[in-house]
Amino acid sequence: SSGINAEYGGYKENWGEGLTQCCHSVICILNVKTGTIEVPVLPDSIFASKPSLYASGSIFFTGLDLNCSKHGTINQLNRNSKLFRYTISNKDFISITPDGCCVSGVCVEKFTGKVAYQICEAGGPHRKYTEIQVFSPAACGKPRDSVIVPGGYIHTVPKSLFGGKLCDSSWLDSDNIIMVSIEGPLSLIAKINVYTGKKEYLFKELYSENMSFDVVDQIGQKILFSFSHLIPFSDRYCQGLAFVDLKKKEPVLNLIKPTKSKKRCSFSAVLFNRNEKDFNGVFIHPMGKKSISTLVAIPHGGPHSAFSTAFRHDVFMFCQIGYSVLLINYTGSFGLGQESINDLSGNVGDMDVEDVHYAVQQTAEGLFPNVVLMGGSHGGFIIAHLIGKYPDFYKAAVIRNPIINHSTEVGVTDAPDWPYWIMGLPYDAYLPPVPSEDAYTIMLEKSPIVLVDQVRCPVLLLIGATDVCVPPQSQGLTYLRYLKSRGITCDVRLYPNDGHALSGVASSADSFTQTHLWYKKHLEL
Repeated sequence: SSGINAEYGGYKENWGEGLTQCCHSVICILNVKTGTIEVPVLPDSIFASKPSLYASGSIFFTGLDLNCSKHGTINQLNRNSKLFRYTISNKDFISITPDGCCVSGVCVEKFTGKVAYQICEAGGPHRKYTEIQVFSPAACGKPRDSVIVPGGYIHTVPKSLFGGKLCDSSWLDSDNIIMVSIEGPLSLIAKINVYTGKKEYLFKELYSENMSFDVVDQIGQKILFSFSHLIPFSDRYCQGLAFVDLKKKEPVLNLIKPTKSKKRCSFSAVLFNRNEKDFNGVFIHPMGKKSISTLVAIPHGGPHSAFSTAFRHDVFMFCQIGYSVLLINYTGSFGLGQESINDLSGNVGDMDVEDVHYAVQQTAEGLFPNVVLMGGSHGGFIIAHLIGKYPDFYKAAVIRNPIINHSTEVGVTDAPDWPYWIMGLPYDAYLPPVPSEDAYTIMLEKSPIVLVDQVRCPVLLLIGATDVCVPPQSQGLTYLRYLKSRGITCDVRLYPNDGHALSGVASSADSFTQTHLWYKKHLEL
């Protein structure tokens, strides 16, 4: 015996939340006629993802740069990456886009081999507005205002940055693509001409105002899309699925197991302005005498995500019970523009917190004697600030996997760049900095843990035990320990098989049930 245990081995970096078992990747090419499989030899410095095969025998894919430290990628659209092309016949491998960028949303036009993709500078906020560029193979000819790159030309779609996502098969034809575009609190499907930049919203006029949309699948002019509302429309339906052939103009609707409502609700998109900066939200209110005089205020996580008017089971159920709900898109939310995203850097723990409190005050004044809070991740960060800063205003809080102390998060999270950017500090993905005393101080001072002595309201923590984005031992469970030691009414629901989002069916159902019971108990509803 060699005395070496085969179960022991070296540590392999992974790609973080949702991808903890993912360390390496290969591209496999199956020849359906012969049954043979080819595995291209790719450079050791890249991690290949989302390959797309073009009929001429080219494979386009995104390659993450392995010269950087591996950080979480599912929710972080700022990682160093490039667009690559591999040609099967001659095993030729080329890089199309430059260094220092992040590439996402790659989609190939099947007839011409054109490739549309989103591109932005790597680093910085985890989600940002992007340019859309198009790679045209040399055989397509040189487009106007394009630059020469290996194997063809690149041109940038003119006019503006785009906020949204391209779909896997976004090409409608050789000139136009579609993308899901975030516009304020709406999620819309936009048709974009890749040569002029002209944007046209599809389907919006076909359904009720403030509807949100998403693409389910698409082949050329045929689009399968979902549409939904926070409250029922057409008397009883909240969501549906539709198929449309744009050549035939008229959509064919197929409602999918619709969610029916027993209680009528109203909702409206609302605009707020604080310190001459606009932000928005969505207010949902049950109609009738059985409504509860309690407002549930929910700031989203991210922080560069956004609430839309799309159907949400938790909001629907809150309204059926009788609660009113305010969804808040504070400064830094996606849909408010890149300037708003940039504004949050260095102002976190202040600008976002005060936006939420202002929105709640404007909505609750004279209507709701009870205001409770619910939110997760960065939304939990905001809530922990609010209940410490305004201890007599908020009556109860439910917080999912919250960020409580950035100074202890920085060394254990799958996104160590995040505490730096959000605090306005520099970060180098190729040579990650060792936190200085000043950096630790800034991260601590802007974190809600410093307000724990001022908390008065009951707090329920919902914790995913496998969360590697906001590890519970350094964040949520530490907060629980501080609250308990100070005599604050608090409890925790620990979900052993769930991560950051608590997206499992059982955990989603339980977390909502426990949230309602927490409010009911401490508000004596």
